[in-house]
Amino acid sequence: MTQGTAATKAVLRKTKDTAFTTNPPESTVAAEPTIEQIRQRAYELYLFRGDRPGSELEDWLEAERELCAKNS
Repeated sequence: MTQGTAATKAVLRKTKDTAFTTNPPESTVAAEPTIEQIRQRAYELYLFRGDRPGSELEDWLEAERELCAKNS
């Protein structure tokens, strides 16, 4: 396992275990992508790149950007 992969998995585990209980009701704010939606899109980007490890953070950030732009 590469260092990037281990670091990304640690971040994903941390975000999965974190409770977000202070968010206002969805009807009052623009819908933000969920962690699961970002995770899925990042995985799609990873597959699109040929499932080569080493760009996990870039995939995650790109997925987040795409989904936030789509929801705004």
